[in-house]
Amino acid sequence: GNLGVGAIPLLSGMLESDQEPAGFWTAAMNNVWRDNVAVTGSDGWYFQLPGTPISHSIDVYKDTICPVGDRIGEWSRNRCHHTTGTCIRVYLTWKPTKDPCNELSGENPQILFNTTCWGVGNNCFSALKMGSIHNHHMTAIEGFGGPDWTAIKFHRTDSFSGGKWPTDYVGIPHIK
Repeated sequence: GNLGVGAIPLLSGMLESDQEPAGFWTAAMNNVWRDNVAVTGSDGWYFQLPGTPISHSIDVYKDTICPVGDRIGEWSRNRCHHTTGTCIRVYLTWKPTKDPCNELSGENPQILFNTTCWGVGNNCFSALKMGSIHNHHMTAIEGFGGPDWTAIKFHRTDSFSGGKWPTDYVGIPHIK
């Protein structure tokens, strides 16, 4: 695993996410995230997923690489400690489909295993729009901000989950 500590804002950054730094930032979900820890900073993980690659130098892949619809390689045993924002933040949309570049190909359910959020300022998981994303064995301890798990808009059709998104969730409030 990796350790991301104390990410600081890049005030002259080019992307909105440069001003809300994360221990781990990516524009491509298809990675293996195992045994990582994000400490302090704004967010633990910041996923800013474009519909197609943002670089003109790889425009040749614009019809075959579509991060917003891609799967996650693996997510297991990741932790956030004392971030001011969110542990896992999906900026705008993550709607994984069987063919990432064809949103009509059917949803491709993704499971994030064993996430621990301790003393986060906002949420354990947050997305503006999302498809079939499931958090199994998510634990929130002493959160200081909003609800532990939020999504603004679900893109849902017929899902195997029957409408249940977080499963095996444990929430432990701030102890005074």
